[in-house]
Amino acid sequence: PILLHPKPRRLSLDPARRYPKLADLAAELRRTRGWRRYRIPALATTVAAVSVGITLNLQTEPAVAPVVECDGGSAEVGRIWNPRARDAISRTLGASAVTSLDTYVATWSDAHRAACNDHRRGVTSEKLLDRRMLCLEQRLGDLGAAVDVLGKMERDSLFRAFDVLARIPATSRCSDLERLQAEVEPPDPVIRDRVTMVQGQISRAEALSRAGRSVAAQQAAREATAGAKQTSYAPLEVEAALAESRILISQRQLRAAIV
Repeated sequence: PILLHPKPRRLSLDPARRYPKLADLAAELRRTRGWRRYRIPALATTVAAVSVGITLNLQTEPAVAPVVECDGGSAEVGRIWNPRARDAISRTLGASAVTSLDTYVATWSDAHRAACNDHRRGVTSEKLLDRRMLCLEQRLGDLGAAVDVLGKMERDSLFRAFDVLARIPATSRCSDLERLQAEVEPPDPVIRDRVTMVQGQISRAEALSRAGRSVAAQQAAREATAGAKQTSYAPLEVEAALAESRILISQRQLRAAIV
């Protein structure tokens, strides 16, 4: 959507605070902010006349917000799965690994597009859209962790590589609306970035464990658990602790796995 500044410069009574040119104001209104750009854009907003050298009377004009296409999160997923990443994994693990990741990315994009379109049609609320997008953001973190770990594996580790691929969490959970509605409240926006970072650490720890990198996996899991505690977001603390326990159990460290 188009999110306006809490104290809009366009409405300031102080000429020095207003935009010097109409083009600057138009550019600001068109700017998108993260995945929230996929919410329904406002039908119209107001813009004020600007002052150029001299003070003009404040007046408003309607401006129709540009509609952002439901493009399946192409920019977001493209930062992780792109020609460079595809070539690196193709060289080390072969075409089968690339095909598996291509399929996952296509499924993720379909789910992202569906979430956007459902909200545009009024099928789902803004709150439910947020939950779907947060879920998809987490799945994208899982994909990123897998791509990073796979890119550092050798061809003789092909068996472990396919274990990493096979266990990337499915995107289908993000389309289960009943489950999403029943979940606990998402993290407060103030700590959301920190929660996302810790979830990425959890994903990396689990991918490292499946790749057979035990020491690195344990270290990443410990960091995730410590980071989760700092957020004071209980669901994340539980998720990190369970992930660390699973990793320790897979390495037969049963005593250490008890939480």
